[in-house]
Amino acid sequence: MLDKKEVEPAYVFRKLTYLKILHLLEPDNTGLLWQLSQGFYGLAMTFTELHQVRRHLLNAMRYGQDILKLQADDHAALNLLAEIDILFGDYPAAISKFDRLLKSFPDQKTADNIGDRIESCVHVGFPDHPLVDDLECIGEAMHLYAAKDYRRATELLERLEEDNYFITEFKSADFFCLLGMCR
Repeated sequence: MLDKKEVEPAYVFRKLTYLKILHLLEPDNTGLLWQLSQGFYGLAMTFTELHQVRRHLLNAMRYGQDILKLQADDHAALNLLAEIDILFGDYPAAISKFDRLLKSFPDQKTADNIGDRIESCVHVGFPDHPLVDDLECIGEAMHLYAAKDYRRATELLERLEEDNYFITEFKSADFFCLLGMCR
């Protein structure tokens, strides 16, 4: 049921704990690995969990890589790992994974979408900082807002707002809502 509706992160943590226990019992179960990888990625992208985004992404990456050890061409794992590579600023690794995906898709629409994603990675090139740093900055701004330090929270968020790279890659209404509340 947790996958069918939006729930608080505490419930997702509980689900991931149970999945980790099941994974200990069945280490080669790619379905469990996928649920763990996708669960940690979803948790990382949850706005209230951005203060721990790096840790969650590393967990998602670990389980995704375990999937590829068992099934080298798992499309979902390759796509998820490529997106994580983008967040960490490793565009060459992301392009490599997208290329592997592109070679295995006969469907033209999907191939076009993957090609667009590759083109986006090439266009960005080598940014001066990874997106994960910006996401952690939002997490810090949320803590400052909760501590009623609105001035410093606003400074952090306005710096991100001015960063065209962040705004084009990470479109979030929650970001602008937090910025408005801080202002």
